[in-house]
Amino acid sequence: MESALEARAVRGSMQDRPAIVVMQGQAQTQIKSDTLIVGVYSSPSRRGKTIVANMYEGIKARSADVPIVRDHKLHAKADNFRAVVFYGLRDNLLALYLEYRRKNVATMFFDMGYWGRGKGEMLSGYHRVAINALQPNAYFWSLNAPEDRFRRFRLRIHDWRKSGREVFIAGLSDKNAGVLHRLGLIHTPDPTRYAEWMRDEIRKHTDRPIAYRPKPSWKGARPINGTRYAVKPGLDGLLWELRDAWAVVTFRSNMTISGLMQGIPCFVVGDGVAGLMGYADLSKIEEPLYPDNREQFCFNLAYCQWHFQEMKDGDCWRYHKEKGLIP
Repeated sequence: MESALEARAVRGSMQDRPAIVVMQGQAQTQIKSDTLIVGVYSSPSRRGKTIVANMYEGIKARSADVPIVRDHKLHAKADNFRAVVFYGLRDNLLALYLEYRRKNVATMFFDMGYWGRGKGEMLSGYHRVAINALQPNAYFWSLNAPEDRFRRFRLRIHDWRKSGREVFIAGLSDKNAGVLHRLGLIHTPDPTRYAEWMRDEIRKHTDRPIAYRPKPSWKGARPINGTRYAVKPGLDGLLWELRDAWAVVTFRSNMTISGLMQGIPCFVVGDGVAGLMGYADLSKIEEPLYPDNREQFCFNLAYCQWHFQEMKDGDCWRYHKEKGLIP
């Protein structure tokens, strides 16, 4: 039956019909008109392969929707799916993602989680998800989530800290900068040059000392003039480096979320979800925003990331369907 559905999906004949009857031997299976044919795209990484495989199982087992696996190397052009699932944007996944967005197809995009990424085994933690974008900003506050998922992580939200001195730049990796440049979101694919631009913009508005922390996974990182190079590894190292931070400045780094939890305000000049809690305008660097809704921000954020077992169980797909984020 799946091969027959796949052929119909590619031709686009699943659209705008009251019902479809598919023959399987002598039996007939009727597919309801509101059934989604979902393209689930493979990823070149082991993590990505596991996540999309679990999403496939979850959609198939716990919903009336029909997932169809696509090899991103063999299927380089968009098909007539009504929804698609991606993990990351490596190889030609970026071009596919952009094509589906141009066609206004619902996209479910996964990447590394905000908290609870797991230690040791890379598949043991949580992975963030965004619908129709790379970040969940557009619908974030409408989630109005309860506190239960956030409480799993046993994290503490510290009081706002207003005594720090350093403006702290959280940098990009080369991979991330390359994707953002291809998307037209930053002016250079070189993360060092981008950090230098950010340093120069900050310096126009303050004489505070500036610290720079490149993305820890980027092996080609190097110091930039006029900043303290803040590279102590791990979460404990990050918290030590943030000990005298006045504000965290980034395009989209998760470091802003760690900062917000520690009571450090943020400036997000790109699409990072923490931008909902701070300014983008660096001319306000001496007057950061100290919002009073960090708890609700954390509650909602916990519902924007899912464990791979929850994907396999169908909980992740069902939640986004029930919220009306996937039609």
